[in-house]
Amino acid sequence: MQAREQAALGLLDGVDVLETDEVVGPHAPSLSKTGTADDLPSVRQTRFDGGMTQQPDPPTTAAQPCTVVPGDALSPADPTPGMTRQVALQTETMWSGTVDTEAGAVSGWHHHGDHDTTLYVVSGRMRLESGPGGAVVAEAGPGDFLRVPAGAVHRESNPGDGTSRAVIVRCGSGTPTVNVDGPAPADAD
Repeated sequence: MQAREQAALGLLDGVDVLETDEVVGPHAPSLSKTGTADDLPSVRQTRFDGGMTQQPDPPTTAAQPCTVVPGDALSPADPTPGMTRQVALQTETMWSGTVDTEAGAVSGWHHHGDHDTTLYVVSGRMRLESGPGGAVVAEAGPGDFLRVPAGAVHRESNPGDGTSRAVIVRCGSGTPTVNVDGPAPADAD
């Protein structure tokens, strides 16, 4: 089997893609296992390192313009003790903004409902406690990313000497922050 047939059948997953006017990749119509290179459109192979596919037609929102939210236009957002959040953009399925945590501050326990959350640490240090009894600790500094799965009860702290700042993007729906009394229950031994 030739490399482009293997790629079309998903056997070279994440290694090569076929550039074409047709949709290819995991969401494309698949060839039958008896298909041949002659069944494929004219293609050229390139290195692929991300989750992108070619799309033959632009989406119906193609003419929608990109926008800017100036840093001084952010609004106060869903409060959690020990943290100051500001919202930049919010839609039905996405929330983005910033969070500032003073040196030595520890937030209250909370979760983000059905939202998966990614934080990018801009400055300072951030520590997240999560998991059973809050025993799992993840610490990050400038340039690091943190992930908080939907529904994961956690609290944030700043173990550094200065205010920490992170950029937040949440994908999901519903209330973006739910404050709770404590960590997820510890496993019973």
